[in-house]
Amino acid sequence: MKSAAGFSRFFFLQSFFIHLRHYFPFYFVHKPLCTRHKKDSLQWSQVFFCRGCFFLYAGVVTSLSSLMLEWNEVPPAILNRVAPIGFLLIISASIPDIYQHWPRPVKDGLRFATGFLPVFLLILSVQSGWLMGLTTTMLIVLVWKIFNMRRAPLSASGCEGCEELDGGKVCSGYRLQAERIMKVENILSERAMYHLKPNTRTET
Repeated sequence: MKSAAGFSRFFFLQSFFIHLRHYFPFYFVHKPLCTRHKKDSLQWSQVFFCRGCFFLYAGVVTSLSSLMLEWNEVPPAILNRVAPIGFLLIISASIPDIYQHWPRPVKDGLRFATGFLPVFLLILSVQSGWLMGLTTTMLIVLVWKIFNMRRAPLSASGCEGCEELDGGKVCSGYRLQAERIMKVENILSERAMYHLKPNTRTET
């Protein structure tokens, strides 16, 4: 018979992998999976992704990959003009109160551009000095914080007016997650009973 400590460690690892297996499809999505918010998510096989984050990280990967290009051949004067103008355009178009009214393809482009921006920070740091790069980085962090503060209440109001809110049931946007939660609870309950009562075999 397993000791209490041994059972605790074994059951913890087992429950961790069970949770990972059943909840993994929803780890990367930030909006309900209902009809209203369907356009804000992407799906690959059974895994869902936040569409905004997908294009944001795609921009980051693209910017890092572009470091292999011969940026030294681009005149610094051009970069010093393009980067600030591009930054101002992205920031202006991404103001949460404005951003929420853009069609989805425009939002995707803005998210991609936001992810791509670090390559310009690196270029400015190398060609214009570390002080310019540091200042630009601090400015972007400050803007990001301010935008997040404004974005939170807008996101919270995303389900206002939905007829499912007063239905007394789990809304369709979280039905799949709720089903997985119930399934995991049942599996863990059966496993716990099996290990606590070693002479009892539970059919699975």
